[in-house]
Amino acid sequence: MIFRKTIIPIILTLIMAPKSYAAIVGIGIGGVEATQLPGPSGSVTGLRLNFGAIDNKEMTGIDLGFCAGSEKFTGIAFNAACNITRGSANVIGAQISAVANLNLGALRVYGAQFSFVNYSGGETRVYGVQAGFLNLGSNKVIGVQWGLYNHGQHIVGFQIGALMNYSKIVHGIQFAAGNNAETITGIQAGFFNYAKSVKGIQLGFINYAEKLVGIQIGLININKSGPINVLPLLNASF
Repeated sequence: MIFRKTIIPIILTLIMAPKSYAAIVGIGIGGVEATQLPGPSGSVTGLRLNFGAIDNKEMTGIDLGFCAGSEKFTGIAFNAACNITRGSANVIGAQISAVANLNLGALRVYGAQFSFVNYSGGETRVYGVQAGFLNLGSNKVIGVQWGLYNHGQHIVGFQIGALMNYSKIVHGIQFAAGNNAETITGIQAGFFNYAKSVKGIQLGFINYAEKLVGIQIGLININKSGPINVLPLLNASF
């Protein structure tokens, strides 16, 4: 009864509406253009329901369903498969997907990004939490990057991985079985820690630093810039 009186009139209105109206609310069903409303060239502001693949030029609002794409995305996305943006994405709140968030371009997330795989190419900034099985290609994360494997360019806060962390620059803490950073100011803690430049503490079974200003605590400590390059238990230089 509700479906006949409410849902069907909305769908009929959208189908019969002009293209300008399609920029207000869109409902996408299926993976071909014939079953998508509005079409790939249209934009959605408000709500987009995805049951299968769907693509729009621009999406602003809320994205629900599984597997969606847009050239530009702004809003909140919940997806059982993947959220895809091929240009720019501003997410204030959450972008959640069971499999992958793929944003190839300039992504900014003010809040949280959760997925099995988080991948962003180009300029990427996450203010808050980026959590996933794999976090790849993130340019700058201010907050927490948490996953099985994390790969970033600039971490300010925490980079926590079950297996491996990599970041070009770290201001904060790297914690994983293996940590790799070109420059770290803070703490590296794990089974194996590697950094070209360390200002702070390395804590692990094997610690390696080409340049150390701080302390290494571990079974084997390698400090290439120190007076004694290899020491057990403790090594330091200031």
